Amino acid sequence: KNAAVVVGGGFVGLSSALHLQRSGFRVTLMEAGERVGGRQSASNGNAGTFAQYACIPVQRPGLWAEAPGMIVNPRGALRIAPSPHLVRMMPWALGFLAASEPDRVRKTAFALGSILQLAEDGYKGAWEHAGIDVDGPMGKYAPNDATRSHAFAARNGYILLQNDVHARGARETATLRLDASGGPERLRMEAIDASGVLELEPSLSERAARGGAWWFEDGWFVRDPAALLDAMRDGFEANGGEIRTGSGRRRSSSSSSSSSSSSSSSSSS
Repeated sequence: KNAAVVVGGGFVGLSSALHLQRSGFRVTLMEAGERVGGRQSASNGNAGTFAQYACIPVQRPGLWAEAPGMIVNPRGALRIAPSPHLVRMMPWALGFLAASEPDRVRKTAFALGSILQLAEDGYKGAWEHAGIDVDGPMGKYAPNDATRSHAFAARNGYILLQNDVHARGARETATLRLDASGGPERLRMEAIDASGVLELEPSLSERAARGGAWWFEDGWFVRDPAALLDAMRDGFEANGGEIRTGSGRRRSSSSSSSSSSSSSSSSSS
């Protein structure tokens, strides 16, 4: 009656499984790969960024006029090789461009903002249940001995470089970003000039920094997503969860004792 099955062992799957455990469910996690987490996982390959500010969609007003030049530029950020498949993509492309209308961009930004405001708090419950302190050292989960004392979380803020941070377009986008994120009480952001950018990131070139940037002081990222995945997996098993992978069945009883001790040490650290 209180049993649940979760398919997929990435961040979404593990978080869902841990939240279900908190609610009293007996949970089985199904993973098609050889193991949960690891370097082959899609979750391991992401940036691990907690980006409440990232509510502005890729599509934007005027994109239809810029897209052709972007596509044919061999050194541009967007490059599409000629292929018969492009014909089949036309309905999607037209829908994408239609979503670039100002009203739809605003609607999308507010939808994304409402979700992103809840993201970190949503993970906190899962980490707590797994016995993980993301501000504590990675310990045995670190990718190498030199980083064992480093925290899972790198709370260094985030810089979003601009061509001209004071330009009208940049200001309008910033206003939308702030409104969609819940206002200044929910999102701290500051316009900084080139000298401010280089003070925060001295390795950047003057050319890259010349337009200034938006500075998000509270932005942070996970130093090593694979390390956090492994810690969440062990916390799930330590709480009685069962994992079944593509290589066969893996029961919680085989690793509960060692996982429990490692999870508690991470939490106390």
